[in-house]
Formats: sequence, structure tokens, C-alpha cells
Amino acid sequence: MDWFDLATFVALFALMLSIGTALTVEDFQRVARFPRLVVIGSVAQFLLLPVVAGVIVALMDLRADVVVGVLILGACPGGGFSNLYTYAGGGHLALSVTLTAVTCLVAVLVMPEILWFEFLLFSD
Repeated sequence: MDWFDLATFVALFALMLSIGTALTVEDFQRVARFPRLVVIGSVAQFLLLPVVAGVIVALMDLRADVVVGVLILGACPGGGFSNLYTYAGGGHLALSVTLTAVTCLVAVLVMPEILWFEFLLFSD
């Protein structure tokens, strides 16, 4: 691990720690009262983003390596920076953290299927 990897890890850890300390148990209890939001957000993550990536690939004349990158990004779950943007924008941070956790767990099962379908659809 070089210095840049270490610095990135430390910065991300500090960011997640500072965001996490802003949350309370009550924040997550509010999320639990509306599980439909988590389901809708998770389904949208794995349906809408791959479709948007597919539309971008279909409309633009991209090199094959860029097509693969766009399709992979479209299938990936939202990461920790979405929590930072939610925090900075004054959004529902507990919902954002919950969606990040759920989509990262579901991605292990769903991403291979999404990518298989997209690569089958866009391969020449």
C-alpha cells in the first residue's frame, strides 16, 4: 500500500466516522417506519441506473473499454460519497446510509446478472 492508498483510506474513514457520529438510533427508527422507501430506492438503483448507462452507451459512439466502464458504473451501488452529498445537502442521512448498506449487500447478488445482461445486449 503506497502513501496515496493510505491517505485515501484514512480520509474515507474519517469522513464516514464524522457522518456516522451525526446519526442517532431515532434516525434509523424513522427509516424502519417507512421500509418502502428503502425498497424503492434499492430497486431504482438496480433498475434505473443500468438503463441510463445502457442509453448512454447506445446513443454515443464510445470505445469498447469505455462502454464496459460505463456499464459497470451503471450496475454499481451508490458509495459512501452519496452519504457525504446527502449530509452536505441536509437530506435524510439515515436513509442514505441505509440505502448504501442495503445496495452494497444486494449488489453481490445482482451486479453479475445485470452485467451479464448488459454485456450480452451490447457486445458485438
